Amino acid sequence: MKKPMAQHKTKTWFISDTHFDDGSILGRTDRTYPNVSAMNDHMTHIWNACVQQSDTVYHLGDFASCNVDRTNSLLKRLNGKKILIRGNHDKVNGVTGWHAMYDNLRVTVDDTQLFLTHYPMREWPKQWRGVIHLYGHVHGNIAPHNGAMDVGFDVWYRPVQIEDIMRHITLFDAEAEHSKRVIFRLREAETAS
Repeated sequence: MKKPMAQHKTKTWFISDTHFDDGSILGRTDRTYPNVSAMNDHMTHIWNACVQQSDTVYHLGDFASCNVDRTNSLLKRLNGKKILIRGNHDKVNGVTGWHAMYDNLRVTVDDTQLFLTHYPMREWPKQWRGVIHLYGHVHGNIAPHNGAMDVGFDVWYRPVQIEDIMRHITLFDAEAEHSKRVIFRLREAETAS
């Protein structure tokens, strides 16, 4: 008798700043691909090696630098239900390959509350109540604040899951942060002059 195949547990993944078809990204990051085609092929291979068709992927912006037809073609090659958090380079009019698109989004994944944006934020909704902030945009060029993490391709070189992130994040400590706060006011300087 044949053993039943194990069911795939649906997973949730995060990534940003893939910049498919963007030749200029090769000169602005430490990506070592010889050309855009090699970069696109390698990123597609890595994505599909991680992500199953039934999984969900939150792409936190700057997916591709190409026209609508090419963007739709690239999205069709990638596994998963793809949700876009719009970035500064995303053209979305006419793109049909996204399950949904948002400017920012609060979600819960594996009992972890998340706030998703393209841009890193110094403070975000419910930060003081333990919400984790995931972002992209900076290509790993800015160290994350406590409670936040860059999920960009140039940081991880693959889509990541919440357990990957939690192994590397420094959690936000509201009590410690409150004790470090300083009062910043310019009104005294303005009235003194």
